[in-house]
Amino acid sequence: MTGERSRIVRAAWMLAAIIVAGMAAWAAASYRADILPARERIATGSLIADTRCGPIEYAATGAGPPMLVVHGAGGGFDQGLDVAGDLATLGYRIIAVSRFGYLRTPLPDDASAEAQADAHACLLDALGIPRAAILGMSAGGPSTMQFALRHPERTAAMMLLVPAAYVPREGGAASVRSPHWTQFLFDTALRSDFVFWKLIRFAPELATKAILGTPPEVVAAASPEERARVGVVRQHILPVTPRRLGLVNDAAVVSALRRYDLEKIAAPTLLFSAEDDGYGTYDGAKYSAGQLPDARFVGFPAGGHMLVGHTERIRSEIGAFLRGNGWWGMHTHHEIDYIELLARDIEASKRFYAAAFGWTFTDYGPDYAGIHGRDREQGGLRRADSVPKGGPLVVLYSADLEATHAAVTAAGGRIVREIFPFPGGRRFQFEDPSGNELAVWSDR
Repeated sequence: MTGERSRIVRAAWMLAAIIVAGMAAWAAASYRADILPARERIATGSLIADTRCGPIEYAATGAGPPMLVVHGAGGGFDQGLDVAGDLATLGYRIIAVSRFGYLRTPLPDDASAEAQADAHACLLDALGIPRAAILGMSAGGPSTMQFALRHPERTAAMMLLVPAAYVPREGGAASVRSPHWTQFLFDTALRSDFVFWKLIRFAPELATKAILGTPPEVVAAASPEERARVGVVRQHILPVTPRRLGLVNDAAVVSALRRYDLEKIAAPTLLFSAEDDGYGTYDGAKYSAGQLPDARFVGFPAGGHMLVGHTERIRSEIGAFLRGNGWWGMHTHHEIDYIELLARDIEASKRFYAAAFGWTFTDYGPDYAGIHGRDREQGGLRRADSVPKGGPLVVLYSADLEATHAAVTAAGGRIVREIFPFPGGRRFQFEDPSGNELAVWSDR
């Protein structure tokens, strides 16, 4: 009997071991299925700008007046695109930056909000952008406000979503608070890709509450689209290890928030927050709006740190705010909006148009360069192996036709039709280094 019982016990332990091993194998396979695409996503979705402040990672989407998007804690360029990338459909060029210590932007010795604000300016310099609207979210709020303070001539407008902002509290309490469990998860799950994966896989509601600062019941009651949006932001914190240095730095910056000279910010400002934000940003956003000379605060009774249920309202408010302050894309239904020129050699074409017409560009990798207009991106150079003859003729305007003719020739353009008159003015036609034929006209 004793021997039989021993065999049963051994069999039970063997079965348990098999089950545990099977569960471990399943978990390992599931983890690999999630972490490998996550690593691929952050490795391929961005560019590195070589700036005077050092290398800065960014991603860009859309065409129009530029908007610099500054992500929150646990983010990177990907979070900026997840939260604000859709604003590109309003007619803006969204430039989502990775802040100090996040993903491929290194953490410098001075990683203060002031230094980060200067790095924002360095990125704009590298991209050839003299002025931009800026949108900062959560822990991206301090450097966004500092950008408006330190670079007022470059700030077309400022938007702050649930910003980490100073507010005087009774007894000197911290301006920004942490939800229950946040510190524990900061010290555990936010140190390890595998532990964080287990958190979002097996306890997503805890991650939503303690990391995203949003009541799970608010998410559960939201539309399928809003639930999916929250899920994407939560999932895209993975991998977390390349964001760890930025998270630690954010904790230091946010824990030492002080009052900024907000009354000196001239840029029009729009702020958003919700009363049930787990990080308590409602009070700071409302207080900041009261200190800013030209600000409007939009507060919601519920929505959490993710502002769940208010995406369309926020999008509409931002669009109206930017249009009302003269920062909009001027896109008109069924009118010519964008001209794309083929180029066998992108760099040679950029040099030609810069020399002949003073054009400036934004590089979107080795095969494309955007052409800056007065208030938005108006066209692009796209690399092609050959440039076919014919097609629509692009006509430029000149206030001094002879001077432009000379500049085109000096830059290496080939005149294919000399200056000739037509009813209403004069013009000439030329070929650029890639063989595109363009014309220049003048009414003078």
